[in-house]
Amino acid sequence: MSNGLDQIVLVHISDLHFTQTIVNNTFFFQDLAGRHAHDFNLCRAFLIALSEVRVICDLGDGEPIYVAVTGDITSAGAATEFPVVHSFIRSRWLLRREPPRQDLGLAMSNDYLAAVPGNHDHWNGAMFFNAQAYSTEILPAHFRPTPWRKKWTSPGGKLLLEIYGIDSNSGMALLPRNARARGAFSPDEVTQLEELLRTSDKESVPAGVAHRIRILLTHHSPSFTAYNPPFNFMELDFASKQALLDLAATYRIITILTGHTHDFGRVPLVGPSGGPPKWTFTEFRSAATLCGPASRQSSQGFWVHRISLSSAGPMWHPSRFGWTGDRFVRQAHVRDPEFRIP
Repeated sequence: MSNGLDQIVLVHISDLHFTQTIVNNTFFFQDLAGRHAHDFNLCRAFLIALSEVRVICDLGDGEPIYVAVTGDITSAGAATEFPVVHSFIRSRWLLRREPPRQDLGLAMSNDYLAAVPGNHDHWNGAMFFNAQAYSTEILPAHFRPTPWRKKWTSPGGKLLLEIYGIDSNSGMALLPRNARARGAFSPDEVTQLEELLRTSDKESVPAGVAHRIRILLTHHSPSFTAYNPPFNFMELDFASKQALLDLAATYRIITILTGHTHDFGRVPLVGPSGGPPKWTFTEFRSAATLCGPASRQSSQGFWVHRISLSSAGPMWHPSRFGWTGDRFVRQAHVRDPEFRIP
């Protein structure tokens, strides 16, 4: 711990939209930005930005950067797209053999990675009105079956981060298509998620751990309102929103990480839906991290969340990194104050 703090650094990315072409920089249908694939230039810049994150957070050489991916890792859920994104996340691409050697990729272990599917990942290679609403084929081939729980511990052992994942497309399984890009949790997944949380409550906190912190990953945003009834494009359905509020309040979830809308969001939420006692927590919604084209300067970016233990107790420090047209830069002009974790 080079800065003297016991901390966990979590990079939250979303909507990568990888296509089958590795070095992709071609885009069509400019008015349909949500259909765009990844831009190779953004992939290059993201790797550089991670090096800057390590410096900004004063991470020691042995301290990992954890990565949470909140869906839409592919452009159309095609079988030819998943290997491309897996290779970028879990290995490296050799771009230039001769000096100066150039390679690109995160080379991440699954131990440091958490991911849930997005609606694009369920499309099964189709697009537009033929896009499939839900595909069982991507589980467990490309995603850990949801819901799931993972545990990450800070280097000093004082902080235990419990990460829960749920698929916000699971409630669309009975529909053949989902042209409105809406989301819903299946009742089974909600029940299983609550069982995971209940099991955690019954478990003893490991020796030496001072604080257990719970967060949840899903693709659709519980705070997003489409304002276009009766279509309600891109919304998470009402019952799923209420289920999230209730579970967050009952089991003291600190934050919910989402994506889907290709913009940044930091929204305070209050649960449960019925009445007291109330629990205030925060949704952090990530912009589309690698979805091109890189010439656009409005919708690409990612969050960096630093969870640290200081003399004041556990703290959450969020930072936005936005695309400037040639690099990802920490958005110091946007006020994202830190907060104490209850």
